[in-house]
Amino acid sequence: MKTIIFVSNSTWGYGADYSMISILNYLKKKGIKPYVIIPGEGRSAELLRKNDIDFICIKFKGCVNKNTWFGIKPILKYIINKLVLCRTLRLLKKEEDIIGVYNNGYTNYFSVMLAKKLKVPHIQHVREFGGKDFGWKYDKIASKLVNKYSSKIICISEAVKNTYNNIFDKEKLIKIYNGIRVPERLEKKAINEKINIIMTGRLSNEKSQITLIKAIKEIVSKENNNNFCVDLYGDGEDREILEKYVKDNKLQDYIHFKGYQYEIDFSKYQIGIICSKSEGFGRVTVEYMMNELAVIASNTGANPEIVIDNITGELFEYSNYIQLEEKIVKLLNDKQKIQEYGENGRRRALENFTEDIYVRNIYKVCKKCYDI
Repeated sequence: MKTIIFVSNSTWGYGADYSMISILNYLKKKGIKPYVIIPGEGRSAELLRKNDIDFICIKFKGCVNKNTWFGIKPILKYIINKLVLCRTLRLLKKEEDIIGVYNNGYTNYFSVMLAKKLKVPHIQHVREFGGKDFGWKYDKIASKLVNKYSSKIICISEAVKNTYNNIFDKEKLIKIYNGIRVPERLEKKAINEKINIIMTGRLSNEKSQITLIKAIKEIVSKENNNNFCVDLYGDGEDREILEKYVKDNKLQDYIHFKGYQYEIDFSKYQIGIICSKSEGFGRVTVEYMMNELAVIASNTGANPEIVIDNITGELFEYSNYIQLEEKIVKLLNDKQKIQEYGENGRRRALENFTEDIYVRNIYKVCKKCYDI
């Protein structure tokens, strides 16, 4: 059986992992064996087990840092990766007919080193801005290796693609939107007197839950319309800070922390919020749309590509919690608009952002690069 090796630097089980799982399951249907390398145990490993996908944990070094690194650190990481590569090749000896290596995110170049050793084509998937969204600094060796040895470099939005136009060869860059599995046919979403609002994602500065919390504080203080509640799904480094802010401002009756959940029942919600600093695609945004939620999103990254302002949702200026407050109040006072945005959003999602469209487009690239 032909095998494609996937490399992922993630152990967290967030959007990039789910997007990869979609590709892996589609390849299995096509009679190709996906085999995954991840740096350690975690929710990503649980997802792979749940989907019956073979994987190994290899502690390779990534290529991103929160600060600019000088001196010998990038060289040391490269040397460590060379040593780790030897062990990886021994573990892969039992795999039959490896035809390619696929890197699930631009957070490591270990996949390139592996493809070179195996003498097979390499595909790079870029799911992040890096600097814009997370403040990352890449080891310089990464871009050189990825650009030189990748057959194709897949970007998850036009915004991401434009970011890398001056880093990678333009003829290698291709845009393929992520895709979401279509939920079962929804019953007509009831717009009750009480409006339920949801925001999902890692609790972090980049996702900017604090913008939503401050907007809610403004709404409550002005008593515009208090017949609503907000559920925040996810975990992360900012949870304790955010919970303290909610408690200090006596917002516990309006804002609830739900933690990380594998499955979320979107049928309970009418409005979905995205406040991200710079969303590379917005998998969560499309989940909202697919489930007929009215979306309110920051006007950064790929959000304006996904959400059509005043047609499928509302856009607001990033970190402007007063503007976000106004958008929320507008929908709280216009339930017909919530329904209109929800219906338009689902229609747009079905036409552009389904899992089927996504995996078929990825498979076309794999067929060409790996000569399947």
